[in-house]
Amino acid sequence: MFLNALKQCDNEIARLRCCGDRSPCNCVESLTDDYRQRKDSYNCQKKMDTYAIKYGPSYISEIYHYLETSQLINRFKNSTLNVISLGCGFAPDYYALSKYNDDKKLNIDINYTGFDLSSAWSTARPNAQNCTFKKADLTKDFSLKSAHIVFVCKSFSTMFRNDHGDAFLSQLVSAIKNSLAKDSIIVFIDVNLNDFGRDNFHNKISPIVSSSKQYFFSGSTYTKPNWIEIQSTNIVYDIDQDFSVDSINHTNKTIVFEYRK
Repeated sequence: MFLNALKQCDNEIARLRCCGDRSPCNCVESLTDDYRQRKDSYNCQKKMDTYAIKYGPSYISEIYHYLETSQLINRFKNSTLNVISLGCGFAPDYYALSKYNDDKKLNIDINYTGFDLSSAWSTARPNAQNCTFKKADLTKDFSLKSAHIVFVCKSFSTMFRNDHGDAFLSQLVSAIKNSLAKDSIIVFIDVNLNDFGRDNFHNKISPIVSSSKQYFFSGSTYTKPNWIEIQSTNIVYDIDQDFSVDSINHTNKTIVFEYRK
């Protein structure tokens, strides 16, 4: 499913005109500047297609290896799992959940709802009946009703660096307290750097939940003694297509913080 989405992204890259951020057009350089020099933006279809090919396999693999290490969704075997993803982007969490579910033969009925302000991810998103995508400003009120698991994947760092982190955390705290069911899980996946909001998120959410676990990927330079190591760093897809953009061929220095209400 994901490889087909990447093919569509690659075809779209070839035919779309440049948004004007670079002359000549270079979406990879634009993405690098987004990360290192300026606030991120997610309003260019060509750049988002490039993002999905370059980073998608790595991001999905990180979530897949976390699921394997934590065994988080195994208890839903032969039952229904309701997932809400906040700042879902191209839905890497759904791709990872779906692949893990199939690989482990868990027979889980996944119901996935993704919230995101940008519609430029549409080409890379899964076209599946059990996926719903809603345009939403996450600095305003939202509900987590019926969710068994809530994912916040690589989206908080963007909000944090764009000066929307506090507003989002305020709404998330409210939603956890008012609409998230007891024993539900919040999964925070992001860059293992405090400059990207790692500790801000943890310090805000940890006091209002009953328990938490912290995971890190092998190779990270910052860890704590009680953090759990995720040792697998390989890409879970066999990407042999000749795409116009090279994909990262390993996982990153990423943390996964898991909170139980």
